Amino acid sequence: MNTRTDFPTKPIQGIRKQRGSSLLELPLMLWVMFALLFVPMISLASITLRGAILDSVARDAAHVASKSRTYATNTDEGICAKEAAQTEVGQRLAPFTGIVASAVDTTILTTDITSGNVSRSNTALLNVDSSRNIYQIETSVRGTVQPVLGGNLAIFGNIPGFTTPLAVTHTAREMFENPQGLTR
Repeated sequence: MNTRTDFPTKPIQGIRKQRGSSLLELPLMLWVMFALLFVPMISLASITLRGAILDSVARDAAHVASKSRTYATNTDEGICAKEAAQTEVGQRLAPFTGIVASAVDTTILTTDITSGNVSRSNTALLNVDSSRNIYQIETSVRGTVQPVLGGNLAIFGNIPGFTTPLAVTHTAREMFENPQGLTR
């Protein structure tokens, strides 16, 4: 039987120093991880949320425009589809910060029932034939969404959506409820 009795009984001093240094470096590494991982994730979540709000606003604007009595001319019955969409976007975005709508475009889409061809018009139509065509209102909202971290962070540079505003466009369509009003 082989027995050795000359094993050291004292702990090795080098191991203790390594353990202490890793404990000392932990807070520094946590801050680095926070800066490199969590801050961009929070910024991405913010941009996604603000983009979803702008998408919802575009859908609401298309819905309100589709219920208008006319397309381009205000009447005693109410405001036109173009103005209704613009007003809806302004009202819906007023409570939110970091979202700016730069343009609201309202377009008439005419779909031929037999051929399926779609034509677009930014002006009132000359005539309407509901037996041959389907009429929709399309609302496009162009704007910018601001990141949580405003300003220019020299560490990351200019990254749209992270350090600078991100330009987005959201589009929504709805059937126009009063096709005869598309001529006014």
